[in-house]
Amino acid sequence: MPLFRKIASFSGRELILLPKMAILIAGIRIGLIFFSFSKVQNLLSRSSKRLSHPSRDSSYPDQVVRVARAIARRTLRDKPCLLQALAVQWFLERAGYATTLHIGVTKEEGPLRAHAWLKYNGGIIIGGRSSPSRYTLLQSVETAQEEAITDFSNQQDVTVG
Repeated sequence: MPLFRKIASFSGRELILLPKMAILIAGIRIGLIFFSFSKVQNLLSRSSKRLSHPSRDSSYPDQVVRVARAIARRTLRDKPCLLQALAVQWFLERAGYATTLHIGVTKEEGPLRAHAWLKYNGGIIIGGRSSPSRYTLLQSVETAQEEAITDFSNQQDVTVG
C-alpha cells in the first residue's frame, strides 16, 4: 500500500503515534549502535514511566503495533524485529499494559540467527506467531522487571531479524 494511502487509513490516535514512534525507533536504533542491548533496554524501562491516566482502550495495543509495522516496513529493511518489539513494549508499558519481550536464536542455514517477539495478554503481538516454535528462547524480559539479557548484538555471525 502506498505511503499516503496507508497514512490516510490511520485513525487520529495512530496519526499522533506516528511521529513519536518514528523518533523512538530511530533512537533505539542509534542506541543499539553505541551501547549494549541491556543498557538500551534499561534506559527504555526507566524512561517509560506510566501515564497518570493509562489507556484502557482495548484497541490501543493494536494501534501501536500497526504504527510500528508501518514505520518498520518503510524504514527498517534489515533486522526490524528487535527495534519494533522494544518500541511497542515502551508505548504499551507507558500506557499500563504488561508485556514480555522474548529473544530467541536458531541455526537454520548459515550463521546463528536471533529474533525478538513481544507477547501481550497471552498472545504474540509483534514478531510472528510461529516464533516460539522456530527459535530457541534465550531470555524473556517483562516490562515490570529490569533484567539484563545477554548482549549478542556485537557477536560475529549473528543476524537479528
